[in-house]
Amino acid sequence: MINAPVPLFGYEDPDRLQHMYDFVRGYAEENGMVQTLEALVFADRCHKGQFRRSRNCLPYISHPLLMACHAVTLGVGEDDLLSTVLLHDTLEDCGVKASELPAGDEVKRAVELLTFRIREGEDKAAAKKRYFETLALDPVAALTKLLDRCNNVSYMVDAFSAEKVRSYVEETKTYVYPLPGIIRTVKPDWAAPAYTVKYHIYSVISTIEIMMERKLW
Repeated sequence: MINAPVPLFGYEDPDRLQHMYDFVRGYAEENGMVQTLEALVFADRCHKGQFRRSRNCLPYISHPLLMACHAVTLGVGEDDLLSTVLLHDTLEDCGVKASELPAGDEVKRAVELLTFRIREGEDKAAAKKRYFETLALDPVAALTKLLDRCNNVSYMVDAFSAEKVRSYVEETKTYVYPLPGIIRTVKPDWAAPAYTVKYHIYSVISTIEIMMERKLW
Protein backbone atom coordinates (compact mmCIF):
# COMPACT_ATOMS: atom_id res chain seq x y z
CA MET A 1 0.00 0.00 0.00
CA ILE A 2 1.32 3.45 -0.94
CA ASN A 3 0.18 7.05 -0.62
CA ALA A 4 0.99 8.73 -3.94
CA PRO A 5 -1.74 8.50 -6.60
CA VAL A 6 -1.19 8.65 -10.36
CA PRO A 7 -3.88 8.75 -13.07
CA LEU A 8 -5.85 5.58 -13.72
CA PHE A 9 -6.07 4.17 -17.21
CA GLY A 10 -7.91 1.50 -19.16
CA TYR A 11 -9.99 -1.14 -17.40
CA GLU A 12 -9.23 0.19 -13.92
CA ASP A 13 -10.55 3.70 -14.47
CA PRO A 14 -12.60 5.84 -12.05
CA ASP A 15 -15.85 4.96 -13.83
CA ARG A 16 -15.11 1.28 -13.34
CA LEU A 17 -14.46 1.84 -9.63
CA GLN A 18 -17.79 3.66 -9.28
CA HIS A 19 -19.50 0.88 -11.21
CA MET A 20 -18.20 -1.72 -8.75
CA TYR A 21 -19.30 0.40 -5.79
CA ASP A 22 -22.77 0.87 -7.28
CA PHE A 23 -23.00 -2.84 -8.13
CA VAL A 24 -22.28 -3.92 -4.55
CA ARG A 25 -24.53 -1.25 -3.08
CA GLY A 26 -27.37 -2.12 -5.47
CA TYR A 27 -27.07 -5.83 -4.71
CA ALA A 28 -27.11 -5.17 -0.96
CA GLU A 29 -30.08 -2.81 -1.21
CA GLU A 30 -32.03 -5.27 -3.37
CA ASN A 31 -31.46 -8.05 -0.86
CA GLY A 32 -32.00 -6.00 2.29
CA MET A 33 -28.41 -6.39 3.48
CA VAL A 34 -28.11 -3.52 5.95
CA GLN A 35 -24.86 -4.90 7.37
CA THR A 36 -23.19 -4.99 3.93
CA LEU A 37 -24.38 -1.45 3.18
CA GLU A 38 -22.87 -0.20 6.44
CA ALA A 39 -19.65 -2.15 5.80
CA LEU A 40 -19.41 -0.63 2.31
CA VAL A 41 -19.59 2.94 3.61
CA PHE A 42 -17.26 2.17 6.52
CA ALA A 43 -14.62 0.49 4.34
CA ASP A 44 -14.74 3.30 1.80
CA ARG A 45 -14.13 5.84 4.56
CA CYS A 46 -11.37 3.80 6.23
CA HIS A 47 -9.41 3.24 3.01
CA LYS A 48 -9.76 6.82 1.79
CA GLY A 49 -6.37 8.09 0.62
CA GLN A 50 -4.86 4.58 0.45
CA PHE A 51 -3.68 3.05 -2.83
CA ARG A 52 -2.74 -0.38 -4.14
CA ARG A 53 0.91 -1.00 -4.93
CA SER A 54 0.70 -1.09 -8.74
CA ARG A 55 1.69 0.94 -11.79
CA ASN A 56 -1.68 2.66 -11.80
CA CYS A 57 -1.81 3.20 -8.01
CA LEU A 58 -5.39 2.00 -7.81
CA PRO A 59 -7.45 3.33 -4.89
CA TYR A 60 -7.23 0.64 -2.22
CA ILE A 61 -11.00 0.32 -1.98
CA SER A 62 -10.86 -1.27 -5.45
CA HIS A 63 -9.46 -4.41 -3.78
CA PRO A 64 -12.36 -5.26 -1.42
CA LEU A 65 -14.86 -3.99 -4.00
CA LEU A 66 -13.56 -6.36 -6.67
CA MET A 67 -13.58 -9.21 -4.14
CA ALA A 68 -17.21 -8.43 -3.26
CA CYS A 69 -18.20 -8.34 -6.95
CA HIS A 70 -16.40 -11.66 -7.41
CA ALA A 71 -18.34 -13.22 -4.52
CA VAL A 72 -21.69 -12.04 -5.89
CA THR A 73 -21.00 -13.34 -9.39
CA LEU A 74 -19.97 -16.72 -7.91
CA GLY A 75 -23.35 -16.95 -6.21
CA VAL A 76 -22.06 -16.57 -2.65
CA GLY A 77 -23.20 -13.02 -2.01
CA GLU A 78 -24.30 -13.65 1.57
CA ASP A 79 -24.46 -10.77 4.04
CA ASP A 80 -21.76 -12.01 6.44
CA LEU A 81 -19.38 -12.90 3.61
CA LEU A 82 -19.75 -9.60 1.75
CA SER A 83 -19.38 -7.63 4.97
CA THR A 84 -16.24 -9.56 5.88
CA VAL A 85 -14.82 -9.08 2.38
CA LEU A 86 -15.38 -5.33 2.53
CA LEU A 87 -13.93 -5.00 6.03
CA HIS A 88 -11.15 -7.60 5.88
CA ASP A 89 -8.21 -5.14 5.78
CA THR A 90 -9.57 -2.42 8.05
CA LEU A 91 -8.02 -3.73 11.28
CA GLU A 92 -4.63 -4.42 9.74
CA ASP A 93 -4.30 -1.32 7.54
CA CYS A 94 -6.52 1.36 9.06
CA GLY A 95 -5.94 1.15 12.81
CA VAL A 96 -9.54 0.13 13.45
CA LYS A 97 -10.58 -2.08 16.39
CA ALA A 98 -12.90 -5.03 15.89
CA SER A 99 -15.36 -3.45 18.32
CA GLU A 100 -15.68 -0.48 15.96
CA LEU A 101 -16.75 -2.53 12.94
CA PRO A 102 -20.38 -1.94 11.89
CA ALA A 103 -21.12 -5.65 11.85
CA GLY A 104 -22.27 -8.59 13.91
CA ASP A 105 -20.12 -10.92 15.98
CA GLU A 106 -19.61 -13.46 13.17
CA VAL A 107 -18.15 -10.81 10.87
CA LYS A 108 -16.02 -9.28 13.60
CA ARG A 109 -14.60 -12.72 14.39
CA ALA A 110 -13.85 -13.43 10.73
CA VAL A 111 -12.13 -10.07 10.24
CA GLU A 112 -10.03 -10.64 13.34
CA LEU A 113 -9.02 -14.07 12.03
CA LEU A 114 -7.97 -12.42 8.74
CA THR A 115 -5.80 -9.86 10.51
CA PHE A 116 -2.20 -11.06 10.56
CA ARG A 117 -0.34 -10.45 13.81
CA ILE A 118 2.87 -11.81 15.26
CA ARG A 119 2.61 -12.70 18.92
CA GLU A 120 5.33 -12.07 21.46
CA GLY A 121 8.04 -14.72 21.19
CA GLU A 122 6.75 -15.95 17.84
CA ASP A 123 8.70 -15.75 14.59
CA LYS A 124 7.04 -14.81 11.30
CA ALA A 125 6.96 -18.36 9.94
CA ALA A 126 5.23 -19.69 13.04
CA ALA A 127 2.81 -16.77 13.04
CA LYS A 128 1.90 -17.38 9.41
CA LYS A 129 1.28 -21.10 10.02
CA ARG A 130 -0.94 -20.33 13.02
CA TYR A 131 -2.73 -17.59 11.06
CA PHE A 132 -3.73 -19.83 8.16
CA GLU A 133 -4.58 -22.84 10.33
CA THR A 134 -6.87 -20.72 12.50
CA LEU A 135 -8.71 -18.85 9.73
CA ALA A 136 -9.25 -22.12 7.84
CA LEU A 137 -11.64 -23.23 10.59
CA ASP A 138 -14.05 -20.38 9.81
CA PRO A 139 -15.71 -20.75 6.37
CA VAL A 140 -16.37 -17.02 6.00
CA ALA A 141 -12.74 -16.17 6.79
CA ALA A 142 -11.47 -19.01 4.59
CA LEU A 143 -13.49 -18.02 1.51
CA THR A 144 -12.59 -14.37 2.05
CA LYS A 145 -8.90 -15.34 2.11
CA LEU A 146 -9.34 -17.26 -1.15
CA LEU A 147 -10.95 -14.24 -2.82
CA ASP A 148 -8.25 -12.00 -1.36
CA ARG A 149 -5.43 -14.21 -2.65
CA CYS A 150 -7.11 -14.51 -6.06
CA ASN A 151 -7.12 -10.73 -6.44
CA ASN A 152 -3.59 -10.40 -5.10
CA VAL A 153 -1.99 -13.02 -7.36
CA SER A 154 -3.66 -11.37 -10.34
CA TYR A 155 -1.73 -8.17 -9.58
CA MET A 156 1.47 -9.51 -8.03
CA VAL A 157 3.67 -9.28 -11.14
CA ASP A 158 2.81 -5.58 -11.30
CA ALA A 159 3.47 -5.01 -7.60
CA PHE A 160 6.10 -7.50 -6.37
CA SER A 161 9.76 -8.15 -7.05
CA ALA A 162 10.63 -11.53 -8.59
CA GLU A 163 11.84 -12.74 -5.18
CA LYS A 164 8.60 -11.67 -3.52
CA VAL A 165 6.57 -13.37 -6.26
CA ARG A 166 8.39 -16.66 -5.61
CA SER A 167 7.80 -16.37 -1.89
CA TYR A 168 4.13 -15.50 -2.39
CA VAL A 169 3.66 -18.44 -4.74
CA GLU A 170 5.13 -20.88 -2.22
CA GLU A 171 2.98 -19.46 0.56
CA THR A 172 -0.10 -19.79 -1.65
CA LYS A 173 0.66 -23.41 -2.51
CA THR A 174 1.27 -24.32 1.13
CA TYR A 175 -1.56 -22.51 2.87
CA VAL A 176 -4.15 -21.31 0.34
CA TYR A 177 -4.51 -24.29 -1.99
CA PRO A 178 -5.89 -26.51 0.84
CA LEU A 179 -8.66 -24.05 1.78
CA PRO A 180 -11.34 -25.27 -0.67
CA GLY A 181 -11.06 -28.80 0.71
CA ILE A 182 -11.52 -27.50 4.24
CA ILE A 183 -14.45 -25.29 3.20
CA ARG A 184 -16.11 -28.31 1.56
CA THR A 185 -16.18 -30.17 4.88
CA VAL A 186 -17.72 -27.33 6.91
CA LYS A 187 -19.89 -25.58 4.30
CA PRO A 188 -20.54 -27.90 1.34
CA ASP A 189 -22.65 -25.38 -0.60
CA TRP A 190 -19.55 -23.15 -0.92
CA ALA A 191 -17.36 -25.94 -2.27
CA ALA A 192 -17.91 -25.25 -5.99
CA PRO A 193 -17.27 -21.46 -5.74
CA ALA A 194 -14.19 -22.12 -3.58
CA TYR A 195 -12.72 -24.55 -6.11
CA THR A 196 -13.51 -22.09 -8.93
CA VAL A 197 -11.48 -19.41 -7.14
CA LYS A 198 -8.67 -21.89 -6.52
CA TYR A 199 -8.58 -22.75 -10.22
CA HIS A 200 -8.17 -19.06 -11.08
CA ILE A 201 -5.32 -18.76 -8.58
CA TYR A 202 -3.71 -21.96 -9.87
CA SER A 203 -3.96 -20.77 -13.49
CA VAL A 204 -2.30 -17.43 -12.76
CA ILE A 205 0.48 -19.00 -10.70
CA SER A 206 1.15 -21.73 -13.27
CA THR A 207 1.46 -19.15 -16.05
CA ILE A 208 3.84 -16.99 -14.02
CA GLU A 209 5.98 -20.00 -13.08
CA ILE A 210 6.30 -20.99 -16.75
CA MET A 211 7.24 -17.43 -17.67
CA MET A 212 9.88 -17.32 -14.94
CA GLU A 213 11.25 -20.74 -15.91
CA ARG A 214 11.58 -19.61 -19.54
CA LYS A 215 13.01 -16.28 -18.41
CA LEU A 216 10.18 -14.41 -20.07
CA TRP A 217 9.80 -12.38 -16.88
